[in-house]
Amino acid sequence: MIRVYCDGGSLRNGEEDSPASAGCLFLKYRNNEIVHWKVLGKQLVGSNNVAELNAAIFALSNLQLDQLQARGEHVTIYSDSQYVIKGASLWLKGWKASGWLTAAKKPVANKALWEKLDSLKRGWIEWKHVDGHSGVPGNEVVDFVCRACYRLKIQIDTRNEVSPTKSIDDILLLMQRTYPSIK
Repeated sequence: MIRVYCDGGSLRNGEEDSPASAGCLFLKYRNNEIVHWKVLGKQLVGSNNVAELNAAIFALSNLQLDQLQARGEHVTIYSDSQYVIKGASLWLKGWKASGWLTAAKKPVANKALWEKLDSLKRGWIEWKHVDGHSGVPGNEVVDFVCRACYRLKIQIDTRNEVSPTKSIDDILLLMQRTYPSIK
């Protein structure tokens, strides 16, 4: 089983040139234990919605989807963005059928990003919403990664080959120790 938490954030939401970032936590489970994990983060520019969409695209781009499907792996993507979860699981089909118009007959915002996400997503991937800033460990990790990327202007690529762990809380502690200036 593969669980992926993704999050995007913008320092000054609403400003097109705002520093932003996307973060992803990839967890592979066997017998309900984490056997492999990876944390990725990158810098962006744009609004929260642009960052959240980029996080989902970043997650899908870093999964070997064809191999996972061939092995029968179950993949769940978790996000605190209703925009991403509902868009990926409910709205995309209707938008495409209507020529990329919303129910209000207006052009879909961020169409190019939605098209990219659509080209990557697979019907067998499950999309689940988690409440942000509510103590969900995987979401807390990616939220921290986002803040680190846009505040420190860095990319993050950390894997369990460097530091084996048995819990998501341990991964968050590792990130906090690695980037102590981020609160």
